[in-house]
Formats: sequence, C-alpha cells, structure tokens
Amino acid sequence: MSIKVNVLLLFLFLANSIFAQDVGIFYNHKIPQFDFAASDIKKALNKHGLAVLLKPITDLSESKLRCNIIIALKSNTEVVELLAEIGGRTSNIINLGEHAYALRTTTKDCTNYWAIGGDVSGALYGGLQMAENITFNALNGVYNQDDKPYLKKRGIKFNIALDQKSDSFDSDGDQDKSNIKDVWDMSFWKSYLDDLARYRYNTLSFWTKHPFTCMIKLEEYPDVVINDVTDGYDNLVMKMTIEEKIAFWQEVMTYANDRSIDIFYFTWNIFLSTAEGKYGITHKGTNEKTKEYLRKSVKEFLLTYPHVDGIGVTAGERMRDLSFGEREKWLWDTYVMGILDAKKEQGNREIRFIHRHWNTAVSDIMGHFEAYEDPFEFSFKYARAHMYSSPKITFEDFLLEEMPEGTKCWWNVRNDDIFQLRWGDPEFARDFLLGFDKQKTAGYLMGSDGYTWGRVYSDKDPSIRGKNEISKHWYNFMLWGRLGYNPDLSEDVFKNHLKQHFPEAPTDTLYLAWKTASKIIPQTTRFAWKDWDGNWYPEGCKSGSFINVKGFMVGQTMDGIGIINIADYCDKIINKEDISEITPLDVANKLESYANQSLFLLTCIKHSDNTALNLTINDISAFAHLGNYYSEKIRGATELALFMNTSNITHQNKAVKHLEKALSHWKKYAKCLDAQYIPKVLARTGLFDWNKLIKDVEGDIEMAKNFVKTEIDIKFEGVTDGAVYPVGTNLSVKLSIKSTLPLTIVGLVPNGEFLGLKKNPPYLWESETTPSFQNMNTGIYEIKAHATDIHGVRVEKIITITIK
Repeated sequence: MSIKVNVLLLFLFLANSIFAQDVGIFYNHKIPQFDFAASDIKKALNKHGLAVLLKPITDLSESKLRCNIIIALKSNTEVVELLAEIGGRTSNIINLGEHAYALRTTTKDCTNYWAIGGDVSGALYGGLQMAENITFNALNGVYNQDDKPYLKKRGIKFNIALDQKSDSFDSDGDQDKSNIKDVWDMSFWKSYLDDLARYRYNTLSFWTKHPFTCMIKLEEYPDVVINDVTDGYDNLVMKMTIEEKIAFWQEVMTYANDRSIDIFYFTWNIFLSTAEGKYGITHKGTNEKTKEYLRKSVKEFLLTYPHVDGIGVTAGERMRDLSFGEREKWLWDTYVMGILDAKKEQGNREIRFIHRHWNTAVSDIMGHFEAYEDPFEFSFKYARAHMYSSPKITFEDFLLEEMPEGTKCWWNVRNDDIFQLRWGDPEFARDFLLGFDKQKTAGYLMGSDGYTWGRVYSDKDPSIRGKNEISKHWYNFMLWGRLGYNPDLSEDVFKNHLKQHFPEAPTDTLYLAWKTASKIIPQTTRFAWKDWDGNWYPEGCKSGSFINVKGFMVGQTMDGIGIINIADYCDKIINKEDISEITPLDVANKLESYANQSLFLLTCIKHSDNTALNLTINDISAFAHLGNYYSEKIRGATELALFMNTSNITHQNKAVKHLEKALSHWKKYAKCLDAQYIPKVLARTGLFDWNKLIKDVEGDIEMAKNFVKTEIDIKFEGVTDGAVYPVGTNLSVKLSIKSTLPLTIVGLVPNGEFLGLKKNPPYLWESETTPSFQNMNTGIYEIKAHATDIHGVRVEKIITITIK
C-alpha cells in the first residue's frame, strides 16, 4: 500500500474520531484579534456539524480532546516548545516578522492545527486562514506553510460625509447623501471592519474636508460644533451631542484597533465647515486666526483619538491665493504644529504624516517637511482616477525619480469607473498590485472620490438593499485585499470561495465568465482615456454628460499601453502607412470577444433559487452587453472619422450601421440594469439613468447621418513641451485654440490643480493672478489644457515642463 494511501486512511480515521467529539480552540482570550479569529474558526467548524470549546491557551498542555486548534504568538515559548515536542517544524517560526504567520499540522496522539503569528496581526491572519481552510476542507487538510505580507500596508480610501454641513470633497450624489446616517451606526462599522480584516486590509483612511466640527470639542470655539446628524437631504436623522459623537468615534477606532486596522484621516484645504465666518475664521491662506484654529483642532483631535495613526493633507483645493511654497508653510504651521503640540502631552505618540502630491511639487514639500521626525510619506493618484484601466501604469515614473532617498509613497488607487456592477478579475488585480515599485511603496488606499462605499441604496432587491457595499461586492474587495497580502494566491482559492457562495453553479464556468466580463471596462478605458475626476464614467459612457460618437472620434488613448487613437489610425490608413500599434478595430474585436465569451459561458449556468447568484449573473450579462455596445461604438466612430477625412459615403453608411447595432446592445444593457437597479445621481457625473440615455445613444446615429465636422486644435503659447526653465520662473500660459464649432468652456490644469474655466478668449493664465506659476521651484510639472465645443466634444492636450 502506498504512503499516500496510508496518510489518507490515517486522516479519515482521525477525522471520523474528531467528528464524534468536541474540538478545542485554544488562545489568549484577552487579545481581541484572537477572539475574532477564534469566532470565525468556530463558525467554520459549526458549519461542518462540529461542536466547539473555546479554551484558554494555558489549558493546552492538559487537553484530552482529539483535535485542538491553537492561535498563539511566536513569543509564547511554551506553545512553540510544545509544537516542537510533537513533531511540528519550528525552525522558521522565530523569524516570523510583522503581520506574518505560520500554519502547522501535527498528528501525534491527536490532531492539532497551529496558527503562530510573528505578532498579533500575524496570528489574526493565521487564524483567519485556518478558518478558511476549515470552511473549504473541514478537518481533512494538512497545513504546513509560512506566509508574510507582500505589501505591508493594504488600505481603503473611504470618503466620508459626517453631516450635511461636514461633507467629503464631493458628497452631492444620492449614495453619499443617503449614507450620512449610516456612518453613525455602530453595527455598520463592526460588520465593515470585520470584513476588512478577513480580506487582509490593515489600514482605513477617512477622507473628509473638515472632520473637527463633528468630532471634537474646543472650549475656545463652542459655536463651531455640529450637534445631531442631518443627512444630505436636509433630514434630521439622529439626535447626538458632541460628547456622544466623540464617544461613538472612539468606539469605532477601538474596534478597528482590535482588528489590527490603522486609522488615517485625510483632508483637503482650506475647508472649514461651520467654523468659517466665526471667530474671525476664513478660508484665506493669510488669515492667522484660521491657522490658530486649525492648529488647536489638530492637537485636540489627536488627544481625543489615541488610535489615529496618521494624518494626510492636500495642498490644496482652496489655496489658490498661495504659491506652492506658501501652501507648504501653511500646512506646517497648522497640521504639523498641531501634531507637535499633541506629542508634547503624549510623548510616545508616533503620527505618520502623509502628504499628497497634488497641486504642489516635491521640492516645495521637502523644503518644509524634511525636518518632520515621525514617518513622512507621499500619496499619489497611481492610475489617475481609473484603477480599472491597465495594470501597467507609468504616471508615477517622474515621482519615483524625484522622491528623496528613503521616502515612500501611498498609492491612491482610485475607482471612478465601477459603482454598481460586480467586478471580479483576479489576474488584473494581481498584475496591478505587482506593478507597484515595492521599494518605494508604503502601501495602497483603494476607493472612490465621488461615491461612499457604505450601504447599498440603488439596488431593487430587498436582500441587497440596505446591506453593506462590501458585502455586495465581497469578491472585488476580497481580491484586492488578499492579493495585496499574497499575490501568489492560487486561483483555486477564489474558486473555492465561489463554490461556497454559489454551490449551485459550475465553479470553473462562473469563474471564467466573471473574469472575462470584468476585462471589458479596463479595455474600454484604456481606449477611451480621460484621466481625472468625473471625466469618464464607463458604466454610463458619461463625463458630466453623455460622451457621444464625436467624443470617441477625437479622444486619446491611455499612455504606455500601445493603442493608437482613431485620429492617428485614420491618418495612417489614408497615407497607407504601416501600423504596429493596437488599432481601434483590434480593441473593438477584443471587446466583442470578451462579451460573447461571457454570454456563452452564462448559458451553461442554470437558473437557481440563489438570489445572490442570479444578481451576479445579471451583472456579468450587463458587462457583456456594455462591451458589445462599446465595440460597435468604436467601430462606428472609426468609420465616421474615415468618412470625415475621405468624404467616402461608404464609411458613413458603415458608421450608421455600427451605431444602430450599438443602440441594440445598449438597450440590452439597460434591460439588465432596469431589472436590478434604481437610477441615481452620482456626485461627479450627475444622473445615471440608462433609459434616459437611450436618447443620447440614438443621437449618435443621427449625428452620423447628418455629420458636421468637428475639429479642435489646442496650441500652447509662452511655454513649450519638454522645455527646461530655471528655478524662480514666473510662468505665463496662453492657449491658442482653433475649432470648427463654437467652444463652451476652456480650462487649464497644472499638476492636477483646477484653475477654473474660461468661456471666452483670451485663454490666458499669468503668474500675477496664478500663484502656482509664481517663483516656481524644482520639479516636473504636467500642464493639461482642455476645450469643449457645443456638441459636447472635449479635447485635451498635455505638455510637461521641468524647473531646475
């Protein structure tokens, strides 16, 4: 008989013996993380019909049970020595680092499963991994593995409006307004934080303009406090004193700490909520009373909340009256001085300071913050506003070069792409996370800027409506968290989770259908690239308004991914030049392939009584129909561009036929959404009503039939792409724009800073009126110009200059 057969028989015998008796879980009950992990293990055992005893770790050596599960620290020498005595491998355990764990299985005298952590967080993750193993395999598995985090910090960006008068950067969407009441519900936070820990996230960052009026009490400024809670629709939803609010957030942060989750707060500047206009406080950067108020607020905030681990700042959305250098001094005088004041009373306190690279330059930042003694790190929009674009991102290259030796960056992984459809492509998530420069990475923060990922309000089904978004999108959140901890996870792990959630479905088929359909939005966004906030919402083919076929004709593709845009493609076709790039038609064919493969695979999955499965299948179908829509729209836009350049009516006729097919696919997409969702207003892109958008989709057909040429040509004057200017330069930028149709708006955005819109020429931004262009310091500066005509066609042009 083979060794494998003998081992199998042994475990079958032990398993039968174990199932007839209690299973003991041994751990230190005083450690909340261990208690949580033990609870998940107990649930997993109970699902397999096993009775469980929760026992103190000190009782382990006297256990007479047939099966013991142990959660412990590597520093517990008695446990480690006992593991060695009964044949467990302990040589690597002493080397376990932060957040790392070792799983061991021993069978001498009884079956023991061990989860040993390098620290409390590591033991937590080891215990949760043990719970997962038991869920999948009952007590039939053998586990001898070590694991440690690939990325030490894996986090969430949670834009949080605390009140109608204390919002996040953009809280005008229905989702954001509705969730104000939910962020004051402890049951929401407990379930949310539990899931974050299960998915291996260990950082939660709250992004809000000005948290202090809802979270602290300053004796010198009693009238700035916001008592009670008013939602975004002006409804009083909760009566709370400021003392009750403080107690609430202290409890939230303690609970997060008990799940090994760090808490950060990020602000934009200068926003002041209900403090503005009181006690001489204004948003002017030169106002000393404002600076004094902010400094005291930061100090009190940190003293009130000992579990706040980091402060993040932006320089700044409301600081246009200050130069880049003046903004950094303002941040030091307010936030840093407030931190230092708090540290005088809490000498051992370490506050991580995270400075966003936004509306500023590395040289100005380091000129003021080099002396900060606690951990100092950058934050950068890694994929601009579109994480669901490409796993190969190059936007951060200049920052990696400019960052001083030894500093690291938090990658802001922004999702302005997918708010309601369930996404799930493990390969994309893995490749994206592996794309970070690990040596320069502090961690990542995943989230949206115009959507609150709190509770669900746009779903019709009562089993989903009102539940946590992280529960609805469990697969998505799990992929990004688990792969951030271990990017080498086998696809079998994810298939096992699908099998647990959807036992009625053929797992391999569902896995492939979901993965394939999830490639559609990234592929589309790489082609129809619009970088910043609200410029591109692919679920609705919207910017502020619908992006029509002309917008696709003149649009740009994403940098560094090898796709040629429609205009350049047509030039090469007409001039009979060789094309080595991925063409628009290649993209259209790929989208059609993803869509049709997904739809075919779904025909192999039978309808069931599992509501969650049916809703997921409907979302996958919606992705597929949206893919077919974009496939035909890209073909139609390409043919229309060829017609514009050649006047060959054949191209126009083909364009019309493709756009008619696009309409039929949009209607199928709308039918899927109608079955499941309620139209809603989104913070950045307005109303998303798929049925109302049918008129816009039909408008593309009419636009092709009655084509009027669109051309917008932007030229920079006073500044040259690639030019190098000396330190201290006062820049002047003028745009010369030729357009076949009247323009409605023109804008300029240097290093992400919105400088306002101009409706009429001259399109001029001078240093005298634009502090960002005054006395410029060393660094690489990206300057983007954009212009939109009366047909809604938006064209962008980007140049880069260097100051040194």
